[in-house]
Amino acid sequence: MTLHLSIALIAHRGSAGCVLAFDGAGIEYFIECAGFELVDLGLDDAPDGLSIWEGRAEGHWTFERDYDSSLEGTFRSLTPEEWHLYETTGEPWEYEG
Repeated sequence: MTLHLSIALIAHRGSAGCVLAFDGAGIEYFIECAGFELVDLGLDDAPDGLSIWEGRAEGHWTFERDYDSSLEGTFRSLTPEEWHLYETTGEPWEYEG
């Protein structure tokens, strides 16, 4: 079962990192449950520095009838437009209302 598309601004260095901004129900759910630290979200394989994570929450029912889910996606560099928005507004994207 695939849940909602999500996006997040990630800060990571060495073995520590956190989510600075996010949008999307999938990552929102994980942050509500686990917090903003990358290791708790399963995103601690982020590249060092600032990056954008794009993906979704993926889940399935286990044999034991538990629901197992994780964040699945990819990291990428910020685009010039995202850098400009981040520098001027503190957010790398504009939210649709």
